[in-house]
Amino acid sequence: MARFCAEILATGSQCTQFARKGQPWCRAHADPRLRERNADTRHQIAWVADMDLLAVASTVGKVAYELRLKFITPLHAEALLKALLARIDQLTGELDPELSTAEDRDKPHHNNGLHVVPVK
Repeated sequence: MARFCAEILATGSQCTQFARKGQPWCRAHADPRLRERNADTRHQIAWVADMDLLAVASTVGKVAYELRLKFITPLHAEALLKALLARIDQLTGELDPELSTAEDRDKPHHNNGLHVVPVK
């Protein structure tokens, strides 16, 4: 009976490749360094939930820097950036709940007393 790879990817899903004979991993994840990199990315994604806005901004810059220098793969960077963007959405909703309604976002001048005057 064929088995699937036991590796959990950085995105949180399980690898869908067939495992090698006598091993729990596929050919791509047989290298322990690759499995360790997946585990590191999963840990970083778990830390995102506790970050404040400054830490999130710093991490976005770090991910962009590491991606540009090819220290991390694009898939790992994508998984991290998705988690960071979700955290930014969560934090901005907590900081200013008044801006979370669509009506206030469409009329930003309502909140500060400014009047829109058309220019001729």
